[in-house]
Amino acid sequence: MTILELKHVSFQYPGQKKEALKDISFKVSEGEILYVCGPTGAGKSTLLHCLKREIRPLGDMQGEITFCGSPMDSFPKEDLVSQIGIVFQNPDNQTVMDTVMSEMTFGLENLGLPPAEIKQRLSEIAGFFGIEPLFNKSYQHLSGGERQTVNLCAVLAMRPKLLLLDEPISQLDPVAQAEFTGILRRLSDEFGITIIINEHKNTELMTISNKVLFLDEGELQYFGTPRDIAAQIISNNDHKALSFLPAPVRLFAAAEGLPISEMPLTIKEARKMVNNNQIFRYHQNDENDENDENASAFSNPNQAISAENLLFSYRSSPGETVLKHLDFQAFQGDFIGIVGGNGSGKSTLMKLFCGLASPLDGTIRLGYEKINKMKRSEICDKVFYIPQNPLTYFTCDTVSGEIDLAAQKGKAYRQGYEELLAKFRLSSLLKLHPYDLSGGERQKVLIVCAILRDAQILLLDEATKGLDSNVKKDLGEMLGMLSNAGKTIIMVSHDLEFIASYAKKCALLFDGNLSLLQNTRCFFADNYFYTTAAKRIFRDTLPLVLTIEEVRSHGVS
Repeated sequence: MTILELKHVSFQYPGQKKEALKDISFKVSEGEILYVCGPTGAGKSTLLHCLKREIRPLGDMQGEITFCGSPMDSFPKEDLVSQIGIVFQNPDNQTVMDTVMSEMTFGLENLGLPPAEIKQRLSEIAGFFGIEPLFNKSYQHLSGGERQTVNLCAVLAMRPKLLLLDEPISQLDPVAQAEFTGILRRLSDEFGITIIINEHKNTELMTISNKVLFLDEGELQYFGTPRDIAAQIISNNDHKALSFLPAPVRLFAAAEGLPISEMPLTIKEARKMVNNNQIFRYHQNDENDENDENASAFSNPNQAISAENLLFSYRSSPGETVLKHLDFQAFQGDFIGIVGGNGSGKSTLMKLFCGLASPLDGTIRLGYEKINKMKRSEICDKVFYIPQNPLTYFTCDTVSGEIDLAAQKGKAYRQGYEELLAKFRLSSLLKLHPYDLSGGERQKVLIVCAILRDAQILLLDEATKGLDSNVKKDLGEMLGMLSNAGKTIIMVSHDLEFIASYAKKCALLFDGNLSLLQNTRCFFADNYFYTTAAKRIFRDTLPLVLTIEEVRSHGVS
């Protein structure tokens, strides 16, 4: 049975010349998972928001949306509130209460459910997702990934027929990502919930989806099963769309002589084909050689930032120590990736490094000066911090205002300005308010501001969230150039593919402390869970491989 159908749907924001969505038509059956992908700013979030009538953006919408066989606009408001649920890209935009328990009960109470039924639903959700330890916590002390999980559970407690997910796993650690995709499969298979999900991390989601919809500049480019979509993109030699396909497809698409119908979608399929066809070899390029050499030298005497014996806990939870006697040291030119589970303290560490939080004990130095002895303006001159939620940064009414302000403060006004705008495709967004941008577009604006600000130290908290693969490549190359020019970059992220491709050193934050800071290749060498798709595929055959780009192929015989 068709649960959702769009017929020639177009949407245009007020004051915009271009349509955000152009003549979109497709059907989704009950219990299916539809994966929506495409470049940053392609209209993916707009599409999801148009499907949730209560939050449909202000603008001109043409065409028809039917839900369960009837026009969506014909339903009473109270019916659709519970039948169509949405989890936003930014978890803070969805929260109205201070504690996890009150947030979980808020929607159910507004549906008028009796206390006994609310308690029953919450206990069921808590057991299914394993979030009972979070129930009595303050929402503000949850990590980004924990907030996203709580928001999802609050929506699922309302038992929707259609679940809309806007980048739900971008802030989850690798283990939690795997668990989350497994839960989505169960929600679809066992409970018949229809799921439409927009996300840039495609390897896992593409494999559990029944259908894939590829958007570009508001237009539907491809629609069908994952294998059909992969075959169409490869047949069309569409390199732009190919970059959005899972790593196994991109890997084998470069191999000559392999039938398109045999392209592997999953890591398991790729491992089997690699074992049966010895067509790949390891090829480390000169840039990676240079990065490895720089990362292993550890000889730069110019200290950029250091921490000694850091101890931190939140005032509301003094018995829960977040950081335990943590030590850290970074030098000029370092590009350090810090990974770890949700709630391990990565974002807290970033806030300590830029003076937005103070440790209970220990010392942080910028250069050789203690940060607690420095003025706020002095810290801002040396450090630029990109927070997990970019909305907390913006102060101007337009994108151009934000970028101009950063350039002026960095004393590099107009130097490289136009080149950066072109590289990150921001020229058409300059007159917009930052709040009117998509999540990925906001990230791009912040990244350009960071570069123009010209601070010595860049602290990046999930900076690749919402960015497509092509923009990530631009960002990685830009950060590499800044690092080679002597800037110090510290990035916390769940995007292991990005960290493996561009960071020079890595460390794992666990149990309040950092593991040994290592060369990136050494760090990922023996990891099973915190590692890349290429490492999983070639672990037994080409153990030195870390990324898909390090592999070369010859024809299939």
